[in-house]
Formats: sequence, C-alpha cells, structure tokens
Amino acid sequence: MTQPSYLRFPHLHGDLVTFVAEDDVWIAPLEGGRAWRVSADNLPVSRPRFSPDGEHVAWASTRDGAPEVHLAPVDGGPSTRLTHWGNRKTSARGWTADGEVLALTASGQASYSRTWAHAVPVDGGPARRLPYG
Repeated sequence: MTQPSYLRFPHLHGDLVTFVAEDDVWIAPLEGGRAWRVSADNLPVSRPRFSPDGEHVAWASTRDGAPEVHLAPVDGGPSTRLTHWGNRKTSARGWTADGEVLALTASGQASYSRTWAHAVPVDGGPARRLPYG
C-alpha cells in the first residue's frame, strides 16, 4: 500500500524527480520505487534542480546558517557547498546553458529587495553576476 506524501519543490529530469521532504533533498524514479536521500542535514532546504545532463542536483541549504547553494551527484556521494554569500535571500533557481548553477542572492546589495542572478561554476570557482536581477 502506498502512503500519501507531502513533496515540495518537485523538479523532473528524464525518469527521475527530485523534491524536498523531511527537510532534505530526495530523488525518486517517476514510475515508483524507492527514493534516496541526497542531503542529510535535516535542516531547511529548497528548490532542488537537476543539471541539464541529469548528473547533479543543486539546491539551497541552511546547513551553515544563511542559505547557500550546494551540489551533489545524482548517483550518490557527498555534497559540495558552492557559495559563501551569507545572505538570507540566496536560492538555487536552475542552470545556465553553460552548465553553471543559476542562483539568486541579495549579497552585497544595500537592500534585501534587490536580488541579482549569478552563474555559479560547479568546480567551486567564483560566481559571476549576470546582467539582470
């Protein structure tokens, strides 16, 4: 018997879905079956997004206080923190055409209402602000 669940921020790629449940990021097959936990923080996380090639998932986690962008391989392994902005408006929103994480933040702005989009390299290099906010 299947138990009903409350899944937040679902995102599809191929035959997989990533979502937030129990304050962690999960992945499950669309056709059913066992889901697996990608993060293990048991802290607020949001908006997991598959990379265009389906190899990684990016999301925002409050593991270190303010939300920061994290990345993990879909098939298992530790996550990597990609940003160090220390801003409560930080979120992962998707991916750029070049395979970088698209993230929003108000870091460095005079007001929290002014967020800018950034391209965040998956290799841990510095993010670059995009020309729109």
